[in-house]
Amino acid sequence: MNFADLKTTKKGRIGERIVCELLEQWNWSYKEAPNRSHAIDFMAINCEGDCIGVEVKTYPRRASKLDTGIDGADFTKYRQLRTNRCKDVLLIFIDQFERCIYGQWLSVLERAAYREGGKVYFKLDRMRRVRWLTAAELSELSKYPLSAYYHGKAPFFGSDGMRPGAYL
Repeated sequence: MNFADLKTTKKGRIGERIVCELLEQWNWSYKEAPNRSHAIDFMAINCEGDCIGVEVKTYPRRASKLDTGIDGADFTKYRQLRTNRCKDVLLIFIDQFERCIYGQWLSVLERAAYREGGKVYFKLDRMRRVRWLTAAELSELSKYPLSAYYHGKAPFFGSDGMRPGAYL
């Protein structure tokens, strides 16, 4: 099967389109990765003129714990990218269970990251909520239903007045 035809790729492209809009709102210049397997989703120049990497993950946090994670190999790759090519890497999560966009700089997350198997996890309380997903965004993501494991689980990012970041 072609990479672009995979269900995970199609869902990921939804998240990447959402993040393109955020980068434009934040007045960041960016270059998007090609529509094939790639090391990082975007290379960007932020408001301070720093080169940064931006990686988008379009999936829900773990149902069983208040954390989210990435593949260990990706974690290593992003750390190397931060060291060699850019000031930092911004991880942005498009989470249809939490109904919001959240993220954090890799330099902040790696201080308290922990490994389980081949994954590296980050506690949700280390993240900053960027904004709530719109009804249209949630509708588009609903083409890819959540697992039954999420039934009856409470979201972490409630209406608790948590201050969203203009950008992280």
